[in-house]
Amino acid sequence: MNLVKPWRLRPGDRVALVSVSSPVPSRGDVDNMVKCLEAFNLTVDVDKNVLDRLGYLAGADSVRASALTRALENPDIRAVFFAWGGKGANHLLTHINYAALRRDPKIVMGLSDPSAIINAITKTSGVVTFHGPTGVNFANPDGLAEFTETAFRNAVFGTTYPAAVPRYSSWQVLWPGEASGPLVGGHLSTVQTLLGSVYEPNWDGAIFFWEEVGRASRSIDLSLWQFRLNGVFDRISGMVVGRPLECTDPAYDGEFDLLATIKNATSGYSFPILFNVDLGHADPKVTLPLGARAHLDLRDEADPQFILIESGVV
Repeated sequence: MNLVKPWRLRPGDRVALVSVSSPVPSRGDVDNMVKCLEAFNLTVDVDKNVLDRLGYLAGADSVRASALTRALENPDIRAVFFAWGGKGANHLLTHINYAALRRDPKIVMGLSDPSAIINAITKTSGVVTFHGPTGVNFANPDGLAEFTETAFRNAVFGTTYPAAVPRYSSWQVLWPGEASGPLVGGHLSTVQTLLGSVYEPNWDGAIFFWEEVGRASRSIDLSLWQFRLNGVFDRISGMVVGRPLECTDPAYDGEFDLLATIKNATSGYSFPILFNVDLGHADPKVTLPLGARAHLDLRDEADPQFILIESGVV
């Protein structure tokens, strides 16, 4: 399937804010999200059900599916942002009109639980989606961090490509080498739920990026080995690991920490691996276009390069 890129955002464009996962904590958070997005000279349509809640979900599946459908199928909406993470986004994958989105591609951005939606869209419709800021970032009363804002702006308003992925934290090469391919990935345990389904990403030649939060090494190990046993590591060309948050376990990590876990799970493979890139739950963070091609050059371990070969927008 040929890749389709959405139009870049322009001043005055209308964008949608919808809840697809767990509940937004408060109306004040929504107000802050709107204020943040309006600072980019965007007009924000807040879905009428954005504050709904049903236990750990932001409303019933049918309500959230309708909200997502309204945003994706509205020709006046040029980007869709998700109000919160949590759980439940994968309930909506069968409700998305992928053919309609391919005919009228628009920017769809999220991370954490909405990783299920952005990966499903890119796999099923061929439309580039974006792994980047979400409601919890837009809800910050001070707006996006400067590093996050610059990366976000370059990704959706357009910049010159090829472009180096910016560094905030220190990167570490776990395995040197070179790789080129389309970007796929997101929140590790969420992408894991897509394995074996029709929404599983196309791993052939891909650079697999992933990140985690609040999971100890032994739990991440379980996920990585499922990817390995499903043959994912036989198909990808490279791996990028996001800066882990709250992923330590003093009871075990002294002998077998996260780095050892990753190296063990990928043992026997020669694809390059870059560790500690600021993406996903980490903040500040970069924005990455799923489906767009990137290049890893990790031959010089003192100066690793992560390059976006092409833009995710036109």
